Amino acid sequence: MSKTVEFIKADHRKVEQLFAEFRQTQQYAVAEEICIELRVHTAFEEELVYPLLRSKVSSDEAQHAQEEHDEAKQIIDEILETDASGEQLVQLMTKLEKAISHHVEEEENEILPEMDQKVGQEMEDIYPQVVQRKKELMEEEQQDEEALDLSEAELQERAARQNSQGN
Repeated sequence: MSKTVEFIKADHRKVEQLFAEFRQTQQYAVAEEICIELRVHTAFEEELVYPLLRSKVSSDEAQHAQEEHDEAKQIIDEILETDASGEQLVQLMTKLEKAISHHVEEEENEILPEMDQKVGQEMEDIYPQVVQRKKELMEEEQQDEEALDLSEAELQERAARQNSQGN
């Protein structure tokens, strides 16, 4: 098994653990962490792994995997854009977990073994790029989150100033 496949599977296990944590806590912060992990994971797969899948193994499998990613990204957007909470958050996270579990099962039992068999050396060769790209994407997510937090803090500060000026 290539290091790239091992890396992808480790990512899958991390998200599965986060889903288990969410089922216990139902905390938005855990849901948000899952969404970030999945956005990063889908991005590096689509940029580095799926082109190999498409060109060297099966364009149909690549298309199917992409469609599953698109479905997950749609649910993720709904979770993050609506600031879902309570039962709505639980329903969306259950829907996301079901979609991801299906995708992971197909990817680990069919796609990745086939890729290792047909393009094993190329899968090994892209490992450093996959690791680096995940790191870059996680840093970008952190910067986006910090900018969002800063914006919220600025808005609160402005509102406080306006209230004090108005009184």
